Amino acid sequence: MTETDRRLEATVVRLVSEGQDAPVTPELVARTAAPDDWQPLYEPARRAARRLAHRGEVDIVQNGHSVDPGSVRGPFAIRAGQRR
Repeated sequence: MTETDRRLEATVVRLVSEGQDAPVTPELVARTAAPDDWQPLYEPARRAARRLAHRGEVDIVQNGHSVDPGSVRGPFAIRAGQRR
């Protein structure tokens, strides 16, 4: 795992734990980690969220329902994990 991967995972955890009013999305994670050059971090942020979901630290949500992080396609949000 790279330093960028660790930073993105930490950003996901921080944003989710802060309980922001807006949904936490991979785009928000990327923009928070690198406001001026976030686009290259979008896919790595999605992967970071999926890794955390596999470990039970967060849930991946589509249409208000938790989904399998290994098969998620399209836009998703991230929320605190149910297995914490």
